[in-house]
Amino acid sequence: MYSTSRSNEQEIYYYSFSEIASAPDCLALFRQAEQAELIKCFWQTPDQSLQFLGIGALESYQAVTLDSLKQIKANLASRWQQVANPNTNALQGLLQPAILFGGLAFDESMHEKSVWQELANGYFVVPEILLQITPTASLVHYNVRATHLAQAEEKHQQLKAQFEKLVAASSFAQSSNQQLEPALAAPLNWQYVNEASWLELAEKTIAKLCQQPSPLKKVVLARRLQFEAASLQASSWLANLIAQQPNTYRFFLEGESRIFAGATPERLLKATATHFETASVAGSIRRGTTKKEDQELAEQLLNDPKNTQEHQIVVARIEAQLAAFIEGSLVLGERTILKNQMIQHIYLPLAGKRQQNIDFLSVIAALHPTPALGGEPKELALAWLRQYEGFNRGLYGAPIGWQSILSDEGEFAVGIRSAVVAKEKKSVKGQLFAGCGIVADSKAVEELAETALKFEPMKRSLAIDEPSTSHD
Repeated sequence: MYSTSRSNEQEIYYYSFSEIASAPDCLALFRQAEQAELIKCFWQTPDQSLQFLGIGALESYQAVTLDSLKQIKANLASRWQQVANPNTNALQGLLQPAILFGGLAFDESMHEKSVWQELANGYFVVPEILLQITPTASLVHYNVRATHLAQAEEKHQQLKAQFEKLVAASSFAQSSNQQLEPALAAPLNWQYVNEASWLELAEKTIAKLCQQPSPLKKVVLARRLQFEAASLQASSWLANLIAQQPNTYRFFLEGESRIFAGATPERLLKATATHFETASVAGSIRRGTTKKEDQELAEQLLNDPKNTQEHQIVVARIEAQLAAFIEGSLVLGERTILKNQMIQHIYLPLAGKRQQNIDFLSVIAALHPTPALGGEPKELALAWLRQYEGFNRGLYGAPIGWQSILSDEGEFAVGIRSAVVAKEKKSVKGQLFAGCGIVADSKAVEELAETALKFEPMKRSLAIDEPSTSHD
Protein backbone atom coordinates (compact mmCIF):
# COMPACT_ATOMS: atom_id res chain seq x y z
CA MET A 1 0.00 0.00 0.00
CA TYR A 2 1.47 3.34 -0.97
CA SER A 3 0.95 6.69 0.69
CA THR A 4 0.86 10.06 -1.02
CA SER A 5 1.73 13.54 0.08
CA ARG A 6 -1.76 14.75 -0.92
CA SER A 7 -5.34 14.09 0.11
CA ASN A 8 -8.59 14.78 -1.71
CA GLU A 9 -6.85 14.08 -5.01
CA GLN A 10 -10.03 13.94 -7.10
CA GLU A 11 -10.15 17.74 -7.25
CA ILE A 12 -6.52 18.14 -8.33
CA TYR A 13 -5.05 18.36 -11.81
CA TYR A 14 -1.43 18.53 -12.93
CA TYR A 15 0.12 20.82 -15.52
CA SER A 16 3.57 20.87 -17.16
CA PHE A 17 5.13 24.02 -18.62
CA SER A 18 8.30 23.34 -20.62
CA GLU A 19 10.92 25.83 -21.76
CA ILE A 20 14.35 25.72 -23.37
CA ALA A 21 17.13 26.28 -20.81
CA SER A 22 20.49 27.87 -21.65
CA ALA A 23 23.53 25.73 -20.74
CA PRO A 24 22.73 25.16 -17.06
CA ASP A 25 25.38 23.99 -14.61
CA CYS A 26 23.63 21.11 -12.86
CA LEU A 27 26.10 20.80 -10.01
CA ALA A 28 25.97 24.52 -9.24
CA LEU A 29 22.16 24.40 -9.30
CA PHE A 30 22.20 21.32 -7.08
CA ARG A 31 24.41 23.15 -4.58
CA GLN A 32 22.08 26.13 -4.49
CA ALA A 33 19.06 23.88 -4.01
CA GLU A 34 20.91 22.15 -1.16
CA GLN A 35 21.61 25.48 0.52
CA ALA A 36 17.92 26.37 0.15
CA GLU A 37 17.06 23.00 1.80
CA LEU A 38 15.00 21.85 -1.18
CA ILE A 39 14.36 18.17 -1.94
CA LYS A 40 16.49 16.99 -4.88
CA CYS A 41 16.89 14.03 -7.21
CA PHE A 42 19.47 13.39 -9.93
CA TRP A 43 20.01 10.91 -12.76
CA GLN A 44 22.79 10.66 -15.35
CA THR A 45 23.34 7.85 -17.85
CA PRO A 46 26.84 6.42 -18.39
CA ASP A 47 27.13 8.01 -21.86
CA GLN A 48 25.58 11.27 -20.56
CA SER A 49 22.89 11.08 -23.25
CA LEU A 50 20.32 11.97 -20.59
CA GLN A 51 20.57 13.89 -17.35
CA PHE A 52 17.79 14.85 -14.95
CA LEU A 53 17.96 17.24 -12.01
CA GLY A 54 14.76 17.44 -10.00
CA ILE A 55 14.18 20.25 -7.47
CA GLY A 56 11.26 20.17 -5.08
CA ALA A 57 8.67 17.42 -4.71
CA LEU A 58 5.28 17.96 -6.30
CA GLU A 59 4.21 14.56 -4.98
CA SER A 60 6.02 11.87 -3.01
CA TYR A 61 5.03 8.26 -2.42
CA GLN A 62 6.20 5.78 0.21
CA ALA A 63 5.89 1.98 0.36
CA VAL A 64 5.69 1.77 -3.43
CA THR A 65 5.44 -1.71 -4.91
CA LEU A 66 5.53 -2.57 -8.60
CA ASP A 67 1.74 -2.93 -8.61
CA SER A 68 1.10 0.33 -6.79
CA LEU A 69 3.57 2.16 -9.05
CA LYS A 70 1.41 1.19 -12.03
CA GLN A 71 -1.62 2.60 -10.21
CA ILE A 72 0.19 5.81 -9.24
CA LYS A 73 1.27 6.37 -12.84
CA ALA A 74 -2.24 5.74 -14.18
CA ASN A 75 -3.81 8.11 -11.64
CA LEU A 76 -1.34 10.88 -12.45
CA ALA A 77 -1.60 10.40 -16.21
CA SER A 78 -5.41 10.67 -16.11
CA ARG A 79 -5.13 14.17 -14.62
CA TRP A 80 -2.01 15.52 -16.34
CA GLN A 81 -1.87 18.16 -19.05
CA GLN A 82 1.17 19.38 -20.94
CA VAL A 83 0.67 23.08 -21.69
CA ALA A 84 1.73 23.87 -25.26
CA ASN A 85 4.78 26.06 -25.86
CA PRO A 86 5.61 26.98 -29.51
CA ASN A 87 9.31 27.29 -28.61
CA THR A 88 9.51 23.60 -27.68
CA ASN A 89 7.32 22.14 -30.43
CA ALA A 90 10.35 21.00 -32.41
CA LEU A 91 11.60 19.10 -29.33
CA GLN A 92 8.44 17.10 -28.62
CA GLY A 93 10.25 13.80 -29.14
CA LEU A 94 12.74 14.72 -26.42
CA LEU A 95 10.32 16.04 -23.82
CA GLN A 96 10.00 14.10 -20.56
CA PRO A 97 8.30 16.76 -18.42
CA ALA A 98 6.37 14.41 -16.16
CA ILE A 99 8.36 11.60 -14.56
CA LEU A 100 8.22 9.46 -11.47
CA PHE A 101 11.75 9.18 -10.09
CA GLY A 102 12.75 6.79 -7.35
CA GLY A 103 13.47 3.24 -6.31
CA LEU A 104 11.64 0.04 -5.52
CA ALA A 105 12.46 -2.28 -2.63
CA PHE A 106 14.86 -5.14 -3.26
CA ASP A 107 12.40 -7.49 -1.55
CA GLU A 108 8.80 -6.33 -1.13
CA SER A 109 8.22 -8.91 1.61
CA MET A 110 10.72 -7.21 3.96
CA HIS A 111 9.24 -4.45 6.12
CA GLU A 112 11.97 -3.53 8.61
CA LYS A 113 12.69 0.19 8.16
CA SER A 114 16.08 0.12 9.99
CA VAL A 115 18.41 2.73 8.48
CA TRP A 116 16.09 3.31 5.51
CA GLN A 117 13.02 4.86 7.18
CA GLU A 118 10.74 6.37 4.48
CA LEU A 119 12.85 4.85 1.69
CA ALA A 120 12.70 1.31 3.07
CA ASN A 121 9.90 -0.17 0.97
CA GLY A 122 10.00 1.83 -2.26
CA TYR A 123 9.98 5.61 -2.67
CA PHE A 124 9.14 7.86 -5.64
CA VAL A 125 8.84 11.59 -6.24
CA VAL A 126 7.40 13.80 -8.96
CA PRO A 127 9.75 16.83 -9.19
CA GLU A 128 8.31 20.33 -9.23
CA ILE A 129 11.19 21.67 -11.30
CA LEU A 130 12.77 19.16 -13.67
CA LEU A 131 15.89 20.04 -15.62
CA GLN A 132 16.40 17.69 -18.57
CA ILE A 133 19.71 17.76 -20.44
CA THR A 134 20.53 15.85 -23.64
CA PRO A 135 23.42 16.32 -26.10
CA THR A 136 21.17 18.43 -28.34
CA ALA A 137 18.96 20.38 -25.94
CA SER A 138 18.48 21.55 -22.36
CA LEU A 139 14.93 21.90 -21.11
CA VAL A 140 13.34 22.98 -17.85
CA HIS A 141 9.91 21.66 -16.95
CA TYR A 142 7.73 23.33 -14.33
CA ASN A 143 5.17 20.92 -12.87
CA VAL A 144 2.32 22.27 -10.77
CA ARG A 145 -0.80 21.04 -9.02
CA ALA A 146 -3.93 23.12 -9.51
CA THR A 147 -7.71 23.01 -9.83
CA HIS A 148 -7.76 24.96 -13.14
CA LEU A 149 -5.41 26.39 -15.77
CA ALA A 150 -5.40 29.97 -14.49
CA GLN A 151 -4.23 28.81 -11.07
CA ALA A 152 -1.63 26.59 -12.76
CA GLU A 153 -0.29 29.57 -14.73
CA GLU A 154 0.15 31.54 -11.52
CA LYS A 155 2.01 28.68 -9.83
CA HIS A 156 4.13 28.23 -12.95
CA GLN A 157 5.32 31.83 -12.69
CA GLN A 158 6.18 31.35 -9.01
CA LEU A 159 8.22 28.24 -9.79
CA LYS A 160 9.94 29.99 -12.68
CA ALA A 161 10.95 32.88 -10.42
CA GLN A 162 12.33 30.38 -7.89
CA PHE A 163 14.34 28.59 -10.57
CA GLU A 164 15.72 31.83 -12.02
CA LYS A 165 16.83 32.85 -8.53
CA LEU A 166 18.69 29.54 -8.16
CA VAL A 167 20.28 30.00 -11.60
CA ALA A 168 21.43 33.52 -10.73
CA ALA A 169 22.96 32.35 -7.45
CA SER A 170 24.62 29.35 -9.12
CA SER A 171 26.38 31.56 -11.67
CA PHE A 172 28.83 32.53 -8.92
CA ALA A 173 29.50 28.93 -7.87
CA GLN A 174 31.46 27.71 -10.93
CA SER A 175 31.08 24.19 -9.56
CA SER A 176 32.57 22.52 -12.61
CA ASN A 177 35.87 24.28 -11.97
CA GLN A 178 36.09 23.49 -8.29
CA GLN A 179 38.45 20.87 -6.91
CA LEU A 180 36.89 17.77 -5.45
CA GLU A 181 36.40 17.90 -1.71
CA PRO A 182 35.29 15.35 0.89
CA ALA A 183 31.53 15.15 1.31
CA LEU A 184 31.83 14.01 4.94
CA ALA A 185 33.31 16.27 7.61
CA ALA A 186 35.58 14.96 10.37
CA PRO A 187 35.48 13.34 12.82
CA LEU A 188 34.71 10.36 10.58
CA ASN A 189 34.56 6.74 11.69
CA TRP A 190 34.06 3.60 9.54
CA GLN A 191 33.12 0.13 10.73
CA TYR A 192 32.27 -3.09 8.92
CA VAL A 193 29.00 -4.61 10.16
CA ASN A 194 29.25 -8.18 11.53
CA GLU A 195 32.19 -9.26 9.36
CA ALA A 196 32.75 -12.52 11.24
CA SER A 197 29.09 -13.45 10.87
CA TRP A 198 29.22 -12.65 7.17
CA LEU A 199 32.17 -15.00 6.67
CA GLU A 200 30.25 -17.76 8.48
CA LEU A 201 27.25 -17.18 6.20
CA ALA A 202 29.47 -17.25 3.11
CA GLU A 203 30.90 -20.62 4.19
CA LYS A 204 27.40 -21.92 4.94
CA THR A 205 26.18 -20.78 1.51
CA ILE A 206 29.12 -22.40 -0.29
CA ALA A 207 28.46 -25.65 1.55
CA LYS A 208 24.81 -25.52 0.49
CA LEU A 209 25.77 -24.92 -3.16
CA CYS A 210 28.21 -27.84 -3.07
CA GLN A 211 25.57 -30.33 -1.94
CA GLN A 212 24.70 -32.86 -4.62
CA PRO A 213 22.22 -32.48 -6.06
CA SER A 214 21.64 -28.82 -5.14
CA PRO A 215 18.83 -26.84 -6.82
CA LEU A 216 20.62 -23.62 -5.78
CA LYS A 217 23.21 -22.49 -8.33
CA LYS A 218 24.14 -19.04 -7.03
CA VAL A 219 23.38 -16.73 -4.09
CA VAL A 220 24.41 -13.07 -3.90
CA LEU A 221 25.35 -12.06 -0.37
CA ALA A 222 25.53 -8.40 0.65
CA ARG A 223 27.78 -6.72 3.20
CA ARG A 224 27.47 -3.39 4.99
CA LEU A 225 30.01 -0.74 5.95
CA GLN A 226 28.66 1.88 8.36
CA PHE A 227 30.00 5.33 9.13
CA GLU A 228 29.39 8.32 11.34
CA ALA A 229 30.58 11.83 10.52
CA ALA A 230 30.09 15.40 11.69
CA SER A 231 28.14 16.47 8.59
CA LEU A 232 27.42 15.73 4.92
CA GLN A 233 27.60 18.08 1.94
CA ALA A 234 25.44 16.30 -0.61
CA SER A 235 26.56 18.49 -3.52
CA SER A 236 30.18 17.44 -2.96
CA TRP A 237 29.10 13.81 -2.83
CA LEU A 238 27.35 14.12 -6.19
CA ALA A 239 30.27 16.03 -7.73
CA ASN A 240 32.64 13.29 -6.60
CA LEU A 241 30.43 10.53 -8.02
CA ILE A 242 30.33 12.28 -11.39
CA ALA A 243 34.07 12.98 -11.48
CA GLN A 244 35.29 9.66 -10.08
CA GLN A 245 32.94 7.07 -11.58
CA PRO A 246 32.90 7.05 -15.40
CA ASN A 247 30.78 4.47 -17.28
CA THR A 248 28.15 4.37 -14.53
CA TYR A 249 24.64 5.62 -13.80
CA ARG A 250 24.98 8.40 -11.22
CA PHE A 251 21.82 8.72 -9.09
CA PHE A 252 20.62 10.68 -6.07
CA LEU A 253 17.25 10.20 -4.35
CA GLU A 254 16.27 12.32 -1.36
CA GLY A 255 13.41 11.84 1.09
CA GLU A 256 12.50 13.84 4.15
CA SER A 257 15.08 12.15 6.38
CA ARG A 258 17.17 9.86 4.14
CA ILE A 259 19.31 10.04 1.00
CA PHE A 260 20.11 7.10 -1.27
CA ALA A 261 22.83 7.74 -3.85
CA GLY A 262 25.42 5.89 -5.87
CA ALA A 263 27.16 5.12 -9.14
CA THR A 264 26.04 1.80 -10.58
CA PRO A 265 27.46 0.16 -13.71
CA GLU A 266 24.40 -2.04 -14.22
CA ARG A 267 21.33 -1.27 -16.33
CA LEU A 268 18.25 -3.26 -15.39
CA LEU A 269 15.98 -2.18 -18.24
CA LYS A 270 15.54 0.73 -20.64
CA ALA A 271 12.21 1.08 -22.40
CA THR A 272 11.82 3.24 -25.49
CA ALA A 273 8.59 3.43 -27.49
CA THR A 274 9.76 0.50 -29.62
CA HIS A 275 12.53 -1.43 -27.84
CA PHE A 276 13.72 -2.94 -24.56
CA GLU A 277 17.44 -2.83 -23.68
CA THR A 278 19.27 -4.44 -20.79
CA ALA A 279 22.72 -5.78 -19.93
CA SER A 280 24.42 -8.54 -18.01
CA VAL A 281 27.13 -7.33 -15.63
CA ALA A 282 28.79 -9.94 -13.40
CA GLY A 283 32.23 -11.11 -12.35
CA SER A 284 34.79 -8.59 -11.17
CA ILE A 285 38.48 -7.91 -10.79
CA ARG A 286 40.53 -4.87 -9.80
CA ARG A 287 41.99 -2.34 -12.21
CA GLY A 288 45.70 -2.50 -13.00
CA THR A 289 48.25 0.15 -12.08
CA THR A 290 49.57 0.21 -15.67
CA LYS A 291 47.83 -0.17 -19.03
CA LYS A 292 49.56 -3.52 -19.55
CA GLU A 293 48.57 -4.86 -16.14
CA ASP A 294 45.02 -3.59 -16.61
CA GLN A 295 44.68 -5.50 -19.88
CA GLU A 296 46.19 -8.64 -18.34
CA LEU A 297 43.69 -8.48 -15.50
CA ALA A 298 40.83 -8.01 -17.98
CA GLU A 299 41.89 -11.10 -19.93
CA GLN A 300 42.26 -13.02 -16.68
CA LEU A 301 38.67 -12.08 -15.77
CA LEU A 302 37.29 -13.08 -19.17
CA ASN A 303 39.00 -16.48 -18.97
CA ASP A 304 38.41 -17.22 -15.28
CA PRO A 305 36.10 -20.27 -14.88
CA LYS A 306 34.43 -19.06 -11.67
CA ASN A 307 33.63 -15.58 -13.01
CA THR A 308 32.63 -16.97 -16.41
CA GLN A 309 30.16 -19.31 -14.71
CA GLU A 310 28.81 -16.47 -12.58
CA HIS A 311 28.31 -14.25 -15.64
CA GLN A 312 26.77 -17.01 -17.76
CA ILE A 313 24.16 -17.71 -15.09
CA VAL A 314 23.09 -14.05 -15.34
CA VAL A 315 23.05 -14.03 -19.17
CA ALA A 316 21.04 -17.23 -19.40
CA ARG A 317 18.30 -16.03 -17.04
CA ILE A 318 17.99 -12.55 -18.56
CA GLU A 319 17.96 -14.01 -22.07
CA ALA A 320 15.21 -16.50 -21.20
CA GLN A 321 13.06 -13.95 -19.40
CA LEU A 322 13.43 -11.01 -21.78
CA ALA A 323 12.80 -13.21 -24.84
CA ALA A 324 9.20 -13.66 -23.67
CA PHE A 325 8.57 -9.92 -24.15
CA ILE A 326 10.42 -9.46 -27.45
CA GLU A 327 9.06 -9.56 -30.99
CA GLY A 328 11.40 -11.65 -33.12
CA SER A 329 14.90 -12.49 -31.96
CA LEU A 330 16.68 -11.10 -28.95
CA VAL A 331 19.99 -9.52 -29.97
CA LEU A 332 22.99 -10.35 -27.78
CA GLY A 333 25.98 -8.05 -28.00
CA GLU A 334 29.65 -8.86 -27.61
CA ARG A 335 31.02 -10.19 -24.33
CA THR A 336 33.44 -7.46 -23.27
CA ILE A 337 34.95 -5.77 -20.22
CA LEU A 338 33.27 -2.80 -18.53
CA LYS A 339 35.88 -0.64 -16.81
CA ASN A 340 35.05 1.57 -13.83
CA GLN A 341 37.54 3.58 -11.81
CA MET A 342 38.65 0.81 -9.44
CA ILE A 343 37.01 -2.34 -10.76
CA GLN A 344 36.19 -4.08 -14.04
CA HIS A 345 33.39 -6.49 -14.92
CA ILE A 346 32.31 -8.88 -17.65
CA TYR A 347 29.61 -7.09 -19.68
CA LEU A 348 27.16 -8.19 -22.36
CA PRO A 349 24.23 -6.08 -23.70
CA LEU A 350 20.87 -7.54 -24.76
CA ALA A 351 18.11 -5.80 -26.74
CA GLY A 352 15.01 -6.45 -28.80
CA LYS A 353 11.83 -4.98 -30.24
CA ARG A 354 8.96 -4.69 -27.77
CA GLN A 355 5.91 -6.84 -28.23
CA GLN A 356 2.70 -4.87 -28.44
CA ASN A 357 0.74 -4.46 -25.19
CA ILE A 358 3.72 -5.38 -23.01
CA ASP A 359 4.19 -2.70 -20.35
CA PHE A 360 7.55 -1.56 -19.00
CA LEU A 361 6.91 -2.36 -15.34
CA SER A 362 5.80 -5.93 -16.08
CA VAL A 363 9.21 -6.62 -17.59
CA ILE A 364 10.91 -5.02 -14.57
CA ALA A 365 8.93 -7.41 -12.36
CA ALA A 366 10.11 -10.38 -14.41
CA LEU A 367 13.80 -9.38 -14.44
CA HIS A 368 14.26 -8.19 -10.86
CA PRO A 369 16.29 -9.35 -9.09
CA THR A 370 18.64 -10.68 -11.74
CA PRO A 371 21.05 -13.47 -10.72
CA ALA A 372 23.68 -10.73 -10.37
CA LEU A 373 21.84 -9.40 -7.28
CA GLY A 374 19.72 -12.24 -5.96
CA GLY A 375 20.88 -15.58 -7.25
CA GLU A 376 19.65 -18.52 -9.27
CA PRO A 377 16.99 -19.85 -9.17
CA LYS A 378 15.42 -16.55 -8.14
CA GLU A 379 12.87 -17.71 -5.56
CA LEU A 380 15.19 -20.22 -3.88
CA ALA A 381 17.94 -17.60 -3.62
CA LEU A 382 15.54 -15.02 -2.18
CA ALA A 383 14.27 -17.57 0.35
CA TRP A 384 17.88 -18.24 1.44
CA LEU A 385 18.55 -14.51 1.84
CA ARG A 386 15.33 -13.96 3.82
CA GLN A 387 16.26 -16.76 6.18
CA TYR A 388 19.95 -16.07 6.69
CA GLU A 389 21.12 -12.60 5.58
CA GLY A 390 19.60 -10.89 8.59
CA PHE A 391 18.81 -7.36 7.36
CA ASN A 392 16.54 -5.46 5.00
CA ARG A 393 18.42 -4.37 1.85
CA GLY A 394 15.92 -1.56 1.28
CA LEU A 395 16.69 0.03 -2.09
CA TYR A 396 20.14 -1.55 -2.36
CA GLY A 397 20.33 -3.88 -5.36
CA ALA A 398 16.83 -2.84 -6.44
CA PRO A 399 15.46 -0.93 -9.46
CA ILE A 400 16.40 2.77 -9.29
CA GLY A 401 15.52 5.26 -12.01
CA TRP A 402 12.59 6.92 -13.73
CA GLN A 403 9.38 6.26 -15.59
CA SER A 404 7.49 8.70 -17.80
CA ILE A 405 3.99 9.48 -16.58
CA LEU A 406 2.69 10.35 -20.06
CA SER A 407 4.17 7.39 -21.98
CA ASP A 408 5.42 3.86 -21.28
CA GLU A 409 9.11 4.83 -21.44
CA GLY A 410 11.85 5.07 -18.86
CA GLU A 411 14.96 3.44 -17.50
CA PHE A 412 15.93 1.63 -14.32
CA ALA A 413 19.42 0.71 -13.22
CA VAL A 414 20.33 -1.64 -10.36
CA GLY A 415 21.04 0.23 -7.14
CA ILE A 416 24.52 -1.10 -6.37
CA ARG A 417 27.71 0.85 -5.49
CA SER A 418 25.45 2.85 -3.24
CA ALA A 419 24.88 4.23 0.24
CA VAL A 420 21.99 5.37 2.42
CA VAL A 421 22.55 8.38 4.67
CA ALA A 422 20.45 9.76 7.52
CA LYS A 423 20.19 13.55 7.32
CA GLU A 424 20.91 14.86 10.80
CA LYS A 425 21.79 18.33 12.05
CA LYS A 426 24.34 17.32 14.69
CA SER A 427 25.87 14.24 13.05
CA VAL A 428 25.44 12.08 9.98
CA LYS A 429 25.16 8.29 9.93
CA GLY A 430 25.01 5.97 6.96
CA GLN A 431 25.68 2.57 5.45
CA LEU A 432 27.45 1.49 2.28
CA PHE A 433 26.53 -1.78 0.58
CA ALA A 434 28.47 -4.29 -1.51
CA GLY A 435 27.60 -7.74 -2.76
CA CYS A 436 29.27 -10.78 -4.28
CA GLY A 437 28.00 -13.76 -6.20
CA ILE A 438 28.57 -17.02 -4.34
CA VAL A 439 28.82 -20.17 -6.47
CA ALA A 440 29.98 -23.68 -5.57
CA ASP A 441 33.69 -23.02 -6.15
CA SER A 442 33.74 -19.66 -4.34
CA LYS A 443 36.11 -19.11 -1.44
CA ALA A 444 34.73 -17.04 1.44
CA VAL A 445 37.93 -15.10 2.13
CA GLU A 446 38.27 -14.16 -1.55
CA GLU A 447 34.66 -12.98 -1.64
CA LEU A 448 35.34 -10.88 1.45
CA ALA A 449 38.22 -9.20 -0.39
CA GLU A 450 36.03 -8.66 -3.47
CA THR A 451 33.37 -6.86 -1.46
CA ALA A 452 36.03 -4.72 0.22
CA LEU A 453 37.09 -3.59 -3.26
CA LYS A 454 33.47 -2.84 -4.18
CA PHE A 455 33.10 -0.56 -1.14
CA GLU A 456 35.92 1.69 -2.31
CA PRO A 457 34.12 3.70 -5.05
CA MET A 458 31.43 4.88 -2.64
CA LYS A 459 33.86 5.34 0.21
CA ARG A 460 36.08 7.58 -1.87
CA SER A 461 33.11 9.54 -3.21
CA LEU A 462 32.25 10.39 0.39
CA ALA A 463 35.74 10.85 1.81
CA ILE A 464 38.15 11.26 -1.19
CA ASP A 465 41.44 9.87 0.17
CA GLU A 466 40.13 8.07 3.23
CA PRO A 467 42.62 5.45 4.51
CA SER A 468 41.84 1.75 4.82
CA THR A 469 38.77 0.74 6.78
CA SER A 470 39.17 -0.68 10.29
CA HIS A 471 37.70 -4.13 10.93
CA ASP A 472 35.33 -5.01 13.75
